[in-house]
Amino acid sequence: KMLSCHQNNETDDLVSIPDSLEIEYLDKHTKNKNKRTRETLQDIDEITPAKKKPKLSNSNQDFVQDLEANRIEQYQRMNEILAEQRNQYKSENEVLRLEISKLEHLRDFADDQNLADLDEEKLDELELKLRNKMKLIQKAKEKINECIVCNDGAKNHVVIPCGHICCCVNCKETLLQEDNNACPICLGQITDIIRVYG
Repeated sequence: KMLSCHQNNETDDLVSIPDSLEIEYLDKHTKNKNKRTRETLQDIDEITPAKKKPKLSNSNQDFVQDLEANRIEQYQRMNEILAEQRNQYKSENEVLRLEISKLEHLRDFADDQNLADLDEEKLDELELKLRNKMKLIQKAKEKINECIVCNDGAKNHVVIPCGHICCCVNCKETLLQEDNNACPICLGQITDIIRVYG
């Protein structure tokens, strides 16, 4: 944010005072997103049909094999989607890191001496802006993990096969019981909804 400061009533200097808390939040948020994506991918990779199955008739065996093949295909598709999301997060992370680097560079120019030169009114204005930003950051943090169906519960279930993490445990059942159960993000058909941890 740029502030105009008067010195000796003759020249105007621009002082840049970035919000270091916002920088730290963006960096931490990006790292958390990347961590959750990695953990989800690891959970998917660990899913294997390890249990022994009882003997079935040929038609039942074919049916079960088709179901297993379909499920494996869904998990592979979800794995691909999550890999794409991971790559997207990496790109976003790099952009944010560059932005943080720029802001840190600007912060170096706005040293304590420049703040000391500001009058009380300007300092009060800066303090108010900081408080408003902190409120926005808090709201954004709450919104990130909020179920997009009920806007209340924690987002911790992924829709299969599209891979969108979008609902809480309560809304999972609601989505699965609907006649035309569709992902609330992409409107794709839902075959299952599973819990993710991260």
